[in-house]
Amino acid sequence: MALAMGRVKPTKGFLIELKKRIAFIEEGYRLLKLKREELAKTIRSYLEFLEAKRADFETKIEKALSEMRNAYAFLGSSEVETQINPLEMLTIQVYPKSVMGCLIPYVKEINKVKVRLNPVLRSVAKKFEALIDDLVKMAEIESSIERIAEELGATNRKVNALEKYVIPELKRSAKYIEDMLDEEMLEEVIRTKIVRNKLTGRRA
Repeated sequence: MALAMGRVKPTKGFLIELKKRIAFIEEGYRLLKLKREELAKTIRSYLEFLEAKRADFETKIEKALSEMRNAYAFLGSSEVETQINPLEMLTIQVYPKSVMGCLIPYVKEINKVKVRLNPVLRSVAKKFEALIDDLVKMAEIESSIERIAEELGATNRKVNALEKYVIPELKRSAKYIEDMLDEEMLEEVIRTKIVRNKLTGRRA
């Protein structure tokens, strides 16, 4: 009761303001709980997506490597290496994206890798291009999960602090003021009654 005894003013005006503050904090607490639920839901969704993406990636890379080995066998290593010099390199841009106030990365490919290839290598290149797209997406999701997890932890700590300490302490303070005001009112009623009785006795 240190807060109540040390800082609380037992007045009706202070009690009204304190109750308004409690209502405001409880609304913030409710919104933080909603944010926590939404962040947790987003993480679960991203983890499911990432797991499926990784499984699909493993299948794709096996097929791409198999085709690459066949291309080397068919064309020879010197021919393959001559053609794989890129005309343009991959260029990406990272933008911020907000999820419940948490900034996560959104990766956009500006330029894809461009090379001049014969038909045999063009098919292989398409598969590796798809693999690069998948890698970029998985990196984006992994980074997003990490940042959302940090935000979720911070939000959870705020919710717990409000639920276990801040709101209960404020409510105890409000109860303390109400009790003090009731006690003062009762004392005033008793004093008024005593004075009235004395006045009545003097008149008699």
